[in-house]
Amino acid sequence: MPIHHSICPSTAARSDTFSPVLPEAESGQKFLEAAYCLYYTFWGKNLDEILQPVPDNGNFKHLTQTQITSLGMKERLLYPGEVLLVREVYHVLYQDIRSYEKSGSGVALTGQPGIGKCFLPHNITTQLLNPGKTCFLYYLLLRLLQEQRTVAFQVRDKFILFQPTGVQIYDVNSDFGYFIPEGAWALTDSCTGSTIPCSAFLVACKAGRACIVQTTPPSRDMWRWCEKRSAHVCWMDVFPLDELIALG
Repeated sequence: MPIHHSICPSTAARSDTFSPVLPEAESGQKFLEAAYCLYYTFWGKNLDEILQPVPDNGNFKHLTQTQITSLGMKERLLYPGEVLLVREVYHVLYQDIRSYEKSGSGVALTGQPGIGKCFLPHNITTQLLNPGKTCFLYYLLLRLLQEQRTVAFQVRDKFILFQPTGVQIYDVNSDFGYFIPEGAWALTDSCTGSTIPCSAFLVACKAGRACIVQTTPPSRDMWRWCEKRSAHVCWMDVFPLDELIALG
């Protein structure tokens, strides 16, 4: 059965020590707290007001390392980097993916391995090994929370269901696909989730209840599900020269 527990915003916000181990018995509560912290921070809130200007480069915004840590995104929700830099291409991809929105279908976002690795332009000396496709999936999650959309987000063998009534945690097996409500988004990454969308997501998609967005390396085996669901395959561009120059 799903784990369901309400946590007040102040309780979630106080959690600032994070375990690198994903939820089993003793850590499940902390995992749920991190999910609620994300929910209360971004649900219906203006994402642009939460993002911070990048030091010495006001053309870019990002979630800072402090924000990533306090939200539990890295240690508990498996965000792969220290900051979340919002690239220009993320805005374009977001609009493209929204145009493909259709329950019972979806999008696989791919590109060369390591494409769009995130840099922290803070005297431009640090390269953070963030696969850009995975970073985009977390950005997409935050945008959808801002719009108060129902989202199922896979983290290894669990998925978090964000919806107007709060947050629930489910296993990824097929039985729990029926708990995903109609019109939901189902987000999964082949690195932090599973190589293909989990059984729960595929069941919800087949039933016409969810639109899957998968970020994945360019292996057709990982996005072969698209052929059965008439889903789209999109490719993420590498950094353009002007963006590389801006990042130093």
